[in-house]
Amino acid sequence: MKKTKFIFYLIFFLFHLFLFIFTLVVDKNRNDFDFLFSLQSQLANLKYFAFFGLLLFLTDFLMANLSIRSKRIEIEKLKSEHNALKAKVFDLEHQTPDKKSTEVIIEEDDQS
Repeated sequence: MKKTKFIFYLIFFLFHLFLFIFTLVVDKNRNDFDFLFSLQSQLANLKYFAFFGLLLFLTDFLMANLSIRSKRIEIEKLKSEHNALKAKVFDLEHQTPDKKSTEVIIEEDDQS
């Protein structure tokens, strides 16, 4: 895994860990109205935090699609190379004896 991808997933993990701890704290203090009213005053910050989570999700989606696309391109390149090699092997296997002997003679003349 690349270092940038590792750092991104670390940030993504910390985001979810913070979100989980936050929900546990809110659930524990659900009967404390002073805590809930103070939380309501921080609601704008919670919106930004949720937007940050959405950006993390979209970034993860884009990174996965780019990775898939690059792997597909690599697979197609390898398939075309594989087919070219198969065609060369087929041509070498199905040559007539006359062609083989003339090619050997031509190659010997080129080396001189």
